[in-house]
Amino acid sequence: MGLFDIKKIKTKEDFPSILLLYGKDIFSLNEYYKQVIKFLVPNTDSLFDFEIIDGEETTIDNLLSIAMQIPMLSDKRIIVVRRFDSIFSGRRKKKNSDAPFSKYLSNPNPSTILILLVEDSDTGKSKVDSSKDPFDILLSKHAYKEFPQIRENRFASWIVDRFKHKNIAIDLQTAELIISNTPASLMDLSNEIDKISLHYIGRDSISFEEISDIIGYTRKNTIFDLSAAIYLRNTKKAISILQNLLKKTGEETIIIYTLGDLFYKLYRLIELKGKNMTEKDIANNLEVNPYFLSNYIKALQNYSVEEISKAIILINDTDFQLKSMRVNKNLLVEELLIKILER
Repeated sequence: MGLFDIKKIKTKEDFPSILLLYGKDIFSLNEYYKQVIKFLVPNTDSLFDFEIIDGEETTIDNLLSIAMQIPMLSDKRIIVVRRFDSIFSGRRKKKNSDAPFSKYLSNPNPSTILILLVEDSDTGKSKVDSSKDPFDILLSKHAYKEFPQIRENRFASWIVDRFKHKNIAIDLQTAELIISNTPASLMDLSNEIDKISLHYIGRDSISFEEISDIIGYTRKNTIFDLSAAIYLRNTKKAISILQNLLKKTGEETIIIYTLGDLFYKLYRLIELKGKNMTEKDIANNLEVNPYFLSNYIKALQNYSVEEISKAIILINDTDFQLKSMRVNKNLLVEELLIKILER
């Protein structure tokens, strides 16, 4: 079958009976896997014929038994095997006969789609060896996609490309700034990119200076950390972060904007939760990434409707004073945060 590309698949009927996803870039592997599942399992009705198996907790015989079952409601039954390599590793392999699985690979059940995942966190040789069973058959006769490790010296170009996919342009210098203020993992970098994109939603480019403004000089002094502390209503931590942020001239404008956006969204979330809507629909209405919706939901547990309404009034009043009066801006913003957080 050869190298797999989800973009070339139009319908579930076009999908291969067996797909192997493997590699040392576990973050990209799992992102791609989510795309595959979203395509194959588009709604809750499809869940009846969708099953996830852990390779460490099953045997070849059990896997074959499940793979041979017919679908209940759908045309295809979707079986995912995480840690697929564990079935064939060490002493567990001796307890199983490989022959039945090899036969299945030669003639898979046409009503089953089998997705095999091998997440390879080891720094040494790949777990997927094309010279050994069953990977020799899988790589020669079935669909597969490898996710090789992305080295740190390629992180900057990876960040630029990821922003590009969001239709936002940044340069390599700006990407390096993000790297220098973020833990060196693709997961952390992806989260930072999502946060920055949300902060500058609707923009087609972001400058070095703009990203510097919201990242701060250290990871302990970011506008995102301030938001997280406010979500949890952690007064001591929020005030400490705020004081560090305010050491930089002009930061109070970003803080007021962030506070206003946060509490307006919380107020809107109260209305949306009263409607029969999915979390995805709620996230779309709030114009937030579904990944961050849980932050707002947690915040609702820490603030009443009255407190959210009060916060919005206080924020608007503070914003007016900052723009129209000669005041101590840092003190005014600090007083605002204390009033919002006090119970």
